[in-house]
Amino acid sequence: MERRQQIIYMQVRLVRKAAEAWGVPIDEAVKRLAAFQVPQYIEDNYDLLHMEGDEAIFADITQLMERRGAMADAATC
Repeated sequence: MERRQQIIYMQVRLVRKAAEAWGVPIDEAVKRLAAFQVPQYIEDNYDLLHMEGDEAIFADITQLMERRGAMADAATC
């Protein structure tokens, strides 16, 4: 699989993880993640992130969103 495909695959896995964790539809999870530039963060940091599991990556992006101003309660992101 090419690098770009691997990045997209990771982004999709994390959208699904976010939707499940936040109890929202996929499209809402996409909007929330996009509002905090998470897809770009994944692309920019893929070389480091791909060595972690989805749980660790999700924890990392949750912290990123909080640093960027998201409420601690993910339901209000």
